Amino acid sequence: MLPINRARPVRETKWAADVAERPRRERSPWPFHQAPHPGAPDDLGNRAHTRGSGVNMIHTVPTFDHWASPSDRRRASHHPPQSRTWVREDGTAPPTTAGIANRIYGGFYNRTVDRKLGADIEAAWPPMRDHLLAGRAVQGRIVRHLLGAGVRQFLDIGAGIAQHGATHEVIAAIMSPDREMDLPHRERAVRVVYVDIDPITTFVNAALLDAFPWAAAVCADLQHPATFLNNDIVNDLLDFAQPVGVLLLGVLHHLPHRPGAGPALRRLAEALSYGSYLSISHLTTDLKPAGAAAQRRAVGLLAATPTPLYLRHPAYVAALLHDRHLPALDLLEPGFVPADQWRPDPGDQPPFVAPHLLTAVAKLTPPASIRSVVATRPAANVEENI
Repeated sequence: MLPINRARPVRETKWAADVAERPRRERSPWPFHQAPHPGAPDDLGNRAHTRGSGVNMIHTVPTFDHWASPSDRRRASHHPPQSRTWVREDGTAPPTTAGIANRIYGGFYNRTVDRKLGADIEAAWPPMRDHLLAGRAVQGRIVRHLLGAGVRQFLDIGAGIAQHGATHEVIAAIMSPDREMDLPHRERAVRVVYVDIDPITTFVNAALLDAFPWAAAVCADLQHPATFLNNDIVNDLLDFAQPVGVLLLGVLHHLPHRPGAGPALRRLAEALSYGSYLSISHLTTDLKPAGAAAQRRAVGLLAATPTPLYLRHPAYVAALLHDRHLPALDLLEPGFVPADQWRPDPGDQPPFVAPHLLTAVAKLTPPASIRSVVATRPAANVEENI
């Protein structure tokens, strides 16, 4: 078994101490409390500070280490991937896909650069808005289905800002996990971990989850699953010996073509127990020339973010869960379909049409050989081994 990666201890910095001495009114409220007002200068959310540890923080806000509550410090990982450019050479932070999506969802954890790029992308490829909203809607339906199937652990990878239809919000609207806060983590009914590659998004999520002790936020890269599967924060909440609902919604199309989405999916599936679920959604190329040209313009604009978009052919996406290297998977009905067609609720009319966002949910099942052995084993022996 691989050793657990311990998060580096939170350290105070001279820079943080200097900022702490400033009057409260000089600190930017973004992104932890509210959005900058329309007339606010852009540096409220666009200037950034690069610390020696590699964590990029907002220039006019105290460091996360300084202002965060103990629960935030405990539940946020400080290991952002080093291969992405989260701060430009001039000290400004680039727009992010999490901020662009949050703007479309109606949230306020986005900056001027996010709103501008989001508007440019919508102008280049107008269906982008409906596809994002359809993805958020199908996420709620998938979470509700998994709850009904008995899943009580959720690993939401590439979640973005945990607001406006996020996994923990869907669960809290159905159940009351807070009633079990006196129980140890592993004995609580529901547990949620958000994983995102964006360090600032992770800090924002940690603040949003302050009122939800059964949820946590970790900064890690899906291309290196060990960075979060062996994380002590993740293992404190989730028991991978029990079924876990893994949500890979709107994240696989941010993985580059080489090595692609397959290797990360395989490594993640290998860590799950039988009875777990894999949920994926992936933007695909438009097979019509006019639509494909519009998509290429949008993809070119998203190249300005640390997480560019990589569209793939629908046949490639449909084959992801049929990889012979994956554990045995049972694809739930209706299979791979556009997001708006995956088990729509009667009240979802009119749905957001998303023909290029293929969505599917699959359950990890034992191989046929194991199932046949269990089925033929005497009942007494089965009972002894439970």
